[in-house]
Amino acid sequence: MTLTDHRLLRERALAQLTANKPVEAIRLLFRLLESDPTDLDTLLTLGDCYLAANDTPAADVFYQRASQVGLDPSRARLRRNLAAGVAGGPSSPWLIQSGCPVGAQQTQAYLDTLRHAAPTSASSVEPLRSTPALNITRGDARQATLLLEEIMCAPDPSAAMRQRLDDVLHHLPDIIALAASQAEHEGDPRRAQALLILAERAAV
Repeated sequence: MTLTDHRLLRERALAQLTANKPVEAIRLLFRLLESDPTDLDTLLTLGDCYLAANDTPAADVFYQRASQVGLDPSRARLRRNLAAGVAGGPSSPWLIQSGCPVGAQQTQAYLDTLRHAAPTSASSVEPLRSTPALNITRGDARQATLLLEEIMCAPDPSAAMRQRLDDVLHHLPDIIALAASQAEHEGDPRRAQALLILAERAAV
């Protein structure tokens, strides 16, 4: 996964959290972690999600791993003290529904598996062409993602699409580029390449 793809996937995960869709968000966060097991931001965000889901032992595992890969010791102590100060109890239903590891033992085993797994070779996937027209900023990616979420979650998506048509057309290159990133992550470089070509044309 390229740095741009990693950033865009993180934007999608944060957008899901903003939209109060924790199951989708946590699954995306785990995909980020599989791409880079030393990603501090993802480790901390997962720890916070597990803390919010009342799985404090698993949250502490994420915070501990973050400290092992370079988190400032004072920040690590703050997060771990926060987890220690929250009363444990049954994990939230959405966490169980996500199918992700639950509890300290499962979470630790999962992180250990990631640590010993061979990193994905960038050469194993056909690289996507980089073009100046597709330099998507953090703000552009977030706005495009939130726009899609707003339309798809509306009571009448077709009406919402008609009302926001100008915004959709404005963000169309960003939306197509997000789809290209998703296609590459799913191991379909041909579809990703075709989407990037379409995004180039839409940006003209």
